[in-house]
Amino acid sequence: MAAGTSLLSRGLALIAIGLFIGACSENATSPTASRVTLHPRNGVDYPPDYIMRTRLCKVGPAGVYNFTASSSPDVVTTDGVNGAFLHFNPFTVAAGDCIEVFQGDEQDDNIWLREINLPPGISLDKIVVQENNGNCADDADYCPQTFTGVDQVKVTTNSMETFTVTFYDKPTDVCTDQSAVNPGQPLPCVYGKTFTIGPSSMEGHLKIAANTWFNGGYSFKFISNTHLATQFTVNAKVEVTVSCPYGGGPGGTILIPLGSVTYNVPAGNTNWLPTGDANSILSWMGAVRTPDLCGGFPMDNARGAVFTATVAQNPPSGSLVDFRFKYRNPAAKGKVDTNCTDANEPKRNDAATCGASWSQTVRDP
Repeated sequence: MAAGTSLLSRGLALIAIGLFIGACSENATSPTASRVTLHPRNGVDYPPDYIMRTRLCKVGPAGVYNFTASSSPDVVTTDGVNGAFLHFNPFTVAAGDCIEVFQGDEQDDNIWLREINLPPGISLDKIVVQENNGNCADDADYCPQTFTGVDQVKVTTNSMETFTVTFYDKPTDVCTDQSAVNPGQPLPCVYGKTFTIGPSSMEGHLKIAANTWFNGGYSFKFISNTHLATQFTVNAKVEVTVSCPYGGGPGGTILIPLGSVTYNVPAGNTNWLPTGDANSILSWMGAVRTPDLCGGFPMDNARGAVFTATVAQNPPSGSLVDFRFKYRNPAAKGKVDTNCTDANEPKRNDAATCGASWSQTVRDP
């Protein structure tokens, strides 16, 4: 309903409805549920089906989704309203469900509802806002409004004007083939060639403790200075084999996933990418906490690590590519246990902690 609608006139109308229903109930055998409801804030009698709170609904693939409700479009805050927010931020709503999110007061409040942290493969399709307690056929103010290209909407609500806000999500058009080099990334699926480097033992003989950070990374460069511009997709991992000479079990392999990344490579570029600096945060693509493969005893690595990559160029550039990789468990080198991919780590920029040596260079086949 428009902001200029008289709260007094609507309140009197609803009181009249309440009195009429109350008078009828004295002589009828209608069920208790048909009685009017006394509003907790303004004392007005409402019909039994009157929706007194703004609610949020979720439509999309099965799952639980995250939202915020705020009195500001820029920061998440619940301050400065006449009414009351009904949930702490952030809150969750399952697909197919609706929950009440705001109790209005007699004075107007502007509230912003936003969907956040969508899971991979899901995107926001549209947001539909509709005022409650009316009929679109009778009054255009009650017709639904659809918003696209935004992740939040504002509603102006009070104790008599409430809304239903529905967020619609849809699957994103992504590659789902795990044999491609870009699973989970936008279509089309990209297929490439696979190669390995190693075992390479740039770090020497390591004694590794469980639950310490193990980091992995790589760099590459195109060898032809006349190649075409291309999108170069790299899906890579580092594997470190350990044994248990001190006891505790058979050992196994520590896996450091380096993800699937697509790089935009300019024509003729022969620089090391994403960086040639072995201490740069850009040279580290993955970090994991080491599993306990020796039952609490130190894990022994004497053979180094193996790097495996599947790569693809789109379009083909006309150039082969040189690769090198590195790995580092700072604690095993007597340094502070550090995630070298985290810029907030105190020792992240310490070369002795995160400045591991590169392996030999291998050209992709």
